[in-house]
Amino acid sequence: MRGSDITCRETKRHLSENQSQRDQGFTVLELLTALAFLVVIMGLMVSLARYVRSNAAEQITRRTLEELQARLDQYYQRFGVYPPGQELPEQVDEKSVNVWAQQTEPIWVTALGKGLGETSEVVPTRDAWGKTIGYLMHHHPFIGMAPQNRPFFFSAGPDAQYLTRQDNFYSYEQVLPVHPSPRSGLLKPGGHSE
Repeated sequence: MRGSDITCRETKRHLSENQSQRDQGFTVLELLTALAFLVVIMGLMVSLARYVRSNAAEQITRRTLEELQARLDQYYQRFGVYPPGQELPEQVDEKSVNVWAQQTEPIWVTALGKGLGETSEVVPTRDAWGKTIGYLMHHHPFIGMAPQNRPFFFSAGPDAQYLTRQDNFYSYEQVLPVHPSPRSGLLKPGGHSE
């Protein structure tokens, strides 16, 4: 009996030593699991931050275009005509539209500012991505066509390309609620959810 007691005590001591050694740190598997979890969480946070930034830029641009359209309507109500602009040639490329937008900007900014009695240039002229907002007197085959063939403002959108119409923003478009994003497909026109 005595020999088995010694073996049993040694086994218990050996097990308790192993247990205390294991309690002192993490296993490689536990560290890798925690690291993988943190990577997934960081990935979700970065994705969410990009979505929020993109959505905010879209809303800022839409509000800017809405403000410009309101100023355009005020100008028309006051003078009975729309502010002067410069025609965009029928055949255009991205560079020529960019040059045209920068050349016509002072014309409509001055007209809107002075025509509405403003002494300083408070008319917004850039979208959230830093591109010049364009002003068209009427429709254009490569840019777009406003309802009732009225003048309108437009933004190049997130890709900063005027001729890629799928992401451009127009002053005659309806402004939808901030959440969820109209581009996410969760809203029908008019702001009703599916």
